[in-house]
Parts: sequence; structure tokens; C-alpha cells
Amino acid sequence: MLKTEEKKSIFQNIPHFDEAHKVRNPGLQLKMMKEAIPSFKKWFKQTGKASAFHSCDLILAPYPTKYGLFRAGSSPTPFIWFTNRMFIVQWEAEGRTWTMLNEPTETVLVSETPFYASLKEKFGDFLAHKVFSKEYAKVEDYLKLYGLEPEDIDYITYDHLHTQDALRWLGTTKPQADISPNESIKPYFPNAKLIVQQKEWEIIPYLHPLQYDWFQPETFNDIPEDRLIFTNGDVLLGPGVMLLWTPGHTQGNHSLVVNTDSGIWVSSENGIAAECYAPKESCFWND
Repeated sequence: MLKTEEKKSIFQNIPHFDEAHKVRNPGLQLKMMKEAIPSFKKWFKQTGKASAFHSCDLILAPYPTKYGLFRAGSSPTPFIWFTNRMFIVQWEAEGRTWTMLNEPTETVLVSETPFYASLKEKFGDFLAHKVFSKEYAKVEDYLKLYGLEPEDIDYITYDHLHTQDALRWLGTTKPQADISPNESIKPYFPNAKLIVQQKEWEIIPYLHPLQYDWFQPETFNDIPEDRLIFTNGDVLLGPGVMLLWTPGHTQGNHSLVVNTDSGIWVSSENGIAAECYAPKESCFWND
């Protein structure tokens, strides 16, 4: 893992919500975050705007109805469906363009997540891949669409590490029995580093039983250390681009925040539960 001083030298930590994060009372915490939002938004807009922001649909995937509609409704169907999207984000700093992929899901390897693997075992490959899910395009397809080469990608990040397997993107230090049994994997993105919250990384070896179905912990064992950047809390990546620590879905969940010509946008898979869609309770309401 990277040393603390190395992490601090890469991105600027933002203190706007530090006091709120220390509070254990969730109602008071939300109140404090709402109160901090006006000054945060004023400051964030002054950092500048992202130079590019593209939304890219990757795959339609099933999710248990009992989780997605928890306390909001009931349905006889066991699944609801959500669209997994990747965002291509660029910003200008230090005399160059920086490029980050947010949520670059490797849609083939994600199917080995215990929850999805159990669907394949129960219903067969055809139903699992052709009926329960629909692939729109791959990460590589969108790079070509927007004129990007794998070498152009500086960072990748995920709001949390549920289901993800980034071995093909980042490479490995050792052979992998399932996809490269004879030699270590060469990275598809030769220059990219994974930005991940320290808290997210630390839960992987010690998963709570409720998390077993959603992580692939073994896929993170052999990623080279120099391909990892650990963050703690809220960080500004560049003008108009930051990651806000939003614990809840997992301890290390963070949300992408981008300032664009059409306003400030926030994205996180935290929004899968119906109760998250209460706009008046959102800290960014009335932007």
C-alpha cells in the first residue's frame, strides 16, 4: 500500500464534510451535510469545469427486488434491472489532459461474482446472459467511439468494488489460473492507476457475511502495488472533478462529482435502493 505522504501529494483532500463524517447520529449527520453544501458548491464551482464528460451504457443487470425496493414496495418478480454505466471524465491540469474511467466494468469477468455465478448455475448460461442481462457495449468499444487509446487512460475508479474484477485492466504480478494460467497478465491500460478508498480496500480480506455474494476478493490479490492510489475521504482530482466519500452501501463507497456546463452531476451506485430517490432529502437539492 502507498505511504500516507505519497497519497497526500497526489490529490487535494477536501475538508467540507469532515465534521459531518465524525457524527454517528444519521439524522444529525444529514443536517450537517446539508448545511455544508452551499459553501462546498460555491467552492467546487470555482475549481473549474471538466473538459469532457460522457455517459456510456455497458450492461443491463439483474438485482434482487428485496434490496432494490426495500421498505418502498413489493413485487412478485425476484429481480429488478439496472443499467451499469461507465463515465469518461477529462480535465485539464499541469499543461495536459487527464482522463479517468469511472465504473469501467469488465462485463465478462463480473459474471464470476458469487451472486451472478449462482444465477448461471441455477438457470444456465443462456438465461443468465441472454434473458437476465443485456450487454450494450464493452469498455473497449467506447474508447474507439471517443477516439481514445488504452494508453490515454490515467485513472480508473469504481464507486465501490462489488462484483468488480480489474485484473485485465491493471495487470497482475502472477499468472491467474482462470484467465492467464501460464504468465502474468499484461495491463490493457498500461498507464492507468486504480483510485480506491483505503476503507474499501481494507474490508476485502475480512468480508462481512452479508457481503460474500457481491465481492470477488481473490481478484485483487495480485494487482501491482504501483497501480493503486488509496484515498481517505473527499478528494479533488482536478478542476471540476472530485470523489466524495459516501459510506453506506459499503464502507469505502465514494461518489463521482463533476462540474459541467449543465451543472453539477453526482453519480454513485448507492442509488440502487428506492429510498435513495427522495430528492428533497438530497444534499444537492435546489442546485
